[in-house]
Amino acid sequence: MLDENILPDNSLPTDTDALDIDSTAAEMQQYIDMLEINEPLLAAEFITIDNELPIEHLDDDEILATVQEKDEDDEKAAEPQPDISLKLALESVDNLLQFVGNPPKELLFDLKTVSILRLLRSKISRYQIDTLRQSQIDRFITITS
Repeated sequence: MLDENILPDNSLPTDTDALDIDSTAAEMQQYIDMLEINEPLLAAEFITIDNELPIEHLDDDEILATVQEKDEDDEKAAEPQPDISLKLALESVDNLLQFVGNPPKELLFDLKTVSILRLLRSKISRYQIDTLRQSQIDRFITITS
């Protein structure tokens, strides 16, 4: 009677597979020994480490639950943050500058921190001025058209 399988069963190890693993392990061990690591993992342990780890078999419902949780987390992260007005941003930076200028006795700030806050305030202020100029130019063009 003919064998029902057309292709050979490659899932079963052969003697040549065992020899290949042994020679690979020996070669890997030589390289590991050259690394001079304290208490290194043996090559044979490294090769067979997956055999020692418990493998969880998840059913369809568990897989779906995991994917749906991930999707919900992504949606929360993708929610748009409320826009902060330029006025509020400038007020906030001013509050920080006042705090840094008069901190509690235990809290010290270096000059670099103050410089960064001043630079931030300057950039926001310039952006606000440029935005106002552009809106005035746009209004002028609209009125004259």
